[in-house]
Amino acid sequence: NDNEIRLEPGDKLFLFTDGISEEPDESKRLFGIRRIIKLLKRERFTANSEILKILHSELVYHSGSTNFQDDVTCMIANIG
Repeated sequence: NDNEIRLEPGDKLFLFTDGISEEPDESKRLFGIRRIIKLLKRERFTANSEILKILHSELVYHSGSTNFQDDVTCMIANIG
């Protein structure tokens, strides 16, 4: 299945590896895509570099460590 999404000036493109969404806490609950989406919506007017810092901070808080189970990679690009 091919899907197409039209991006407009002012949009942000967020790309990430599954190491972020699948990072577990001590009870094995995953960080989750919903949490990422909620953060991105909440911080949509925040500078990209700050969004990445906030995401990292929340991921560390969730997992209780900076030693993540998998690779943790992401990037944000402004469209326009």
